[in-house]
Amino acid sequence: MEKLMVPKNIQHQDDLKTICNNLNFCKENNDLISLNKSVSQPIWDILSGGGKRWRPALCYILLEAFGKEYKKYLDFGVVCEIIHNGSLIIDDIQDNSTTRRNKQSVHVVHGVDISINAGNLMYFAPMNSLIKKIRSEKGILTSE
Repeated sequence: MEKLMVPKNIQHQDDLKTICNNLNFCKENNDLISLNKSVSQPIWDILSGGGKRWRPALCYILLEAFGKEYKKYLDFGVVCEIIHNGSLIIDDIQDNSTTRRNKQSVHVVHGVDISINAGNLMYFAPMNSLIKKIRSEKGILTSE
């Protein structure tokens, strides 16, 4: 999941490529410690919390049912799981749920503002990475 999303620990400016198309903005306006605390930690808190992971499995089953080799499309299943977990962060805020998977909810640990940003990033960052990958495989140049 890490290559499609946000690294567990942002150590270098190159780690920002998955979440930001404008690396000049990222380099000049963000420090890595703050990004880890406000982006990586809340996202990986929920992703490492378990779950049934049936969405990716269903994605792969459907691919095989349509005659496709699921191993070529592993990233699509990962994207489904990441987006779903982003929706769980937002859902816990809306419902004021204090626990998720027998742990404190992300917004209880990291605060509502950071959690909203992390949940929203989980909707869009995986798609951004997937689009970049598809373009790269097709030889389409990107702005980077």
